[in-house]
Amino acid sequence: MSAAASLRAALDRAFTPRAVAVIGASAQPEKFGYKLVEHLVTGGFPGRIYPVNPRSAAILGLQTYPALAKVPEPVDVAALLVPAEATPAAVSECAAMGVGVAVIITSGFAESSPAGAQAQAEMSAVARAAGMRIVGPNCEGLVNLQGGLVLSFSQMFLGQRPGPISLVSQSGAYCGIVSSRLSRAGVGTAKIVSSGNEGDLAAVDYLEYLGEDEDTRVILLHVEGIREPRRFARVIGEVAARKPVVVNKTGRTETGRRQALSHTGAVAGNDRALASLLRQRGVVRTRHMDDFVDAGLALASAGPLGGNRVAILTVAGGLAVELADLLGEAGFAIPPLTAATRQVLDQHIPGYGTTANPVDFTGMMITRPAAVGECLAAVLDDPTIDAVAFVLTAVGDPEFARQVHARMSASPKPVVICWTAGPALAGAALEYFTQHRIPIFESTPRLVSALGALRAYWGFRLGPAFRDGGER
Repeated sequence: MSAAASLRAALDRAFTPRAVAVIGASAQPEKFGYKLVEHLVTGGFPGRIYPVNPRSAAILGLQTYPALAKVPEPVDVAALLVPAEATPAAVSECAAMGVGVAVIITSGFAESSPAGAQAQAEMSAVARAAGMRIVGPNCEGLVNLQGGLVLSFSQMFLGQRPGPISLVSQSGAYCGIVSSRLSRAGVGTAKIVSSGNEGDLAAVDYLEYLGEDEDTRVILLHVEGIREPRRFARVIGEVAARKPVVVNKTGRTETGRRQALSHTGAVAGNDRALASLLRQRGVVRTRHMDDFVDAGLALASAGPLGGNRVAILTVAGGLAVELADLLGEAGFAIPPLTAATRQVLDQHIPGYGTTANPVDFTGMMITRPAAVGECLAAVLDDPTIDAVAFVLTAVGDPEFARQVHARMSASPKPVVICWTAGPALAGAALEYFTQHRIPIFESTPRLVSALGALRAYWGFRLGPAFRDGGER
């Protein structure tokens, strides 16, 4: 079996296991060993769960076993939550029993001391010799929302919405926070990996796997350091040619690099070299969590961006001015609309509004959703426009959302929506968009960030065919 086929088989087994053992399971609700078992149960895992603990009779109604060797069948995945000093022996037991993948939640290895790094290397060698793969150590586990697998002690993953974005992060907290935000936006995630110290399986392995995963349309990758840089450069180029990839790289400063080393044992590397590599491969680069989330939401929900020309539509003139400045500073063009488009707008918009670009509907149009829909359709049909930036305030009528959605669905051009009033005032209208997997951005800078991610990706993919109507 080739290395690529072996990797795929191992990660198929990790994400769709038939049987999972939890070594270090606990009957005490405050313990991680209890929470992980609980989350497997409440998350809807369809396979068999085998808690392993020599001192507990039953956990959540599940029979426990004193050792992995006593489990009545081979297990595909074993989660390890034993103390660091007991983890190497547990890894050896897993290797001897034919476990496919060991997910080591326990910390205290390469991120903590040279002795910990040595122990981590020895565990990896034991696993490699047995043909077993390791996720972690020092991680929060892995999740397959399409398959009902929540193999993590973190409650952040419970109740999340399945969707088309997969996430790999060396930071466990990033996994939970980012995936929660993707879910709340209505878009959701497919697979989530907290890769931790990457003693064996690394970000590049998950990237290669997700590049061929049918459930994954967009890949988000949060890294503090990169192992196997040459292979990473090859794989990320191959994957980005098939689907959007967003990389959020931290550890750019000296302080950040020191913290990365103590957090996951990652060596941060040369940030300028990485930035150049990502540009050359057509990968979207972000620098913090908000942009990371917004890039994923935009790329998973919007159609192809054919050019740089944006129409601004709003019910608040002040926000139109602000957004025009931000888009212009980001290098987008805001061209005049054609006479034919303005003729349609003039039929609906009050005389004290504006029908140029930006278009100010004024607050009067909030009560006329059908007219707003006709205006949006006319702007989307305008040949001088590649995308629409739609800024809303206190609009709570779901009919408004339905009209906008209908026009969005009828056009291949992206419509990116900023809703500044928040859930309390948007109410049923905002809920309509969430239910239809249309993300809403809460500020004009985040709308611009989302459009920037679309431009970075589609500008590279389309090359000379991308219509650049402005200076960048």
